[in-house]
Amino acid sequence: MIQAHAKQCWCALLVALLLVLTPTLAFAEGSQEKNDPYDDAVLTSLDDGTYLVDVEMSGGAGHATITSPAKVTVKDGKAVATVVWSSSNYDYMIVNDKTYYTDQVATHESGYSTFIIPVIDLDEPFEVIANTTAMGNPHAINYTLTFKGDTVRSELKTHETAPWVVPTILGIATITVIITVISVKNPRIVRQQRRKAKKEKREREKKKKLEQSKRKRLEQQKQSGKKQQQKRQKQQQKKKQQQQKKALAKTKQRK
Repeated sequence: MIQAHAKQCWCALLVALLLVLTPTLAFAEGSQEKNDPYDDAVLTSLDDGTYLVDVEMSGGAGHATITSPAKVTVKDGKAVATVVWSSSNYDYMIVNDKTYYTDQVATHESGYSTFIIPVIDLDEPFEVIANTTAMGNPHAINYTLTFKGDTVRSELKTHETAPWVVPTILGIATITVIITVISVKNPRIVRQQRRKAKKEKREREKKKKLEQSKRKRLEQQKQSGKKQQQKRQKQQQKKKQQQQKKALAKTKQRK
């Protein structure tokens, strides 16, 4: 029984380790871009930072949409956009004849196909191609994106959490729970501990009763001593009174 319990605990521990390692590996994989989107990005007058920009999309059959406003990141004056589709079936996009694959970590977290692509122009529309597998066989569909420069505003978030932080914390929490389960003692040891605790409790109660009995005897002895002392005092007082009477009687006889 104990061996089976140990096997289950080790299997659970291995699963938890996989939960920790998988997001980290995915983060590493998603970080390896074949093409750097900043190479073809438009040079803007915006300060480096993260912004929100309204974006319009046309083309395709109208079944899919992208999130608007889109997050636009400016680095060295060049802008790239995070495009989040309403579907998880897009696997790559082509912008300015260069291919950009999904951001693995962002796609995993949101559940929707997510890409980081260059912003070719602000206010002016530019064409992109997105490949989808929603219709069984892969289909490359032409779309037109327009990022509206007059809607640029700073993103409200002051900072972003690294994409691997949350899965890692969840993995660590899982491992902690599993270690706690592994450290739980088997029923036999638990029973022994309970018997020991009961025995110690009985011994404490016995000791307490002995102390109470001892205090009671001392109190009784103390009360008894007081009574004896009072009795002796009465006897001495009575004897003294008798002596005084005898002395008084002798004095009367002499007269």
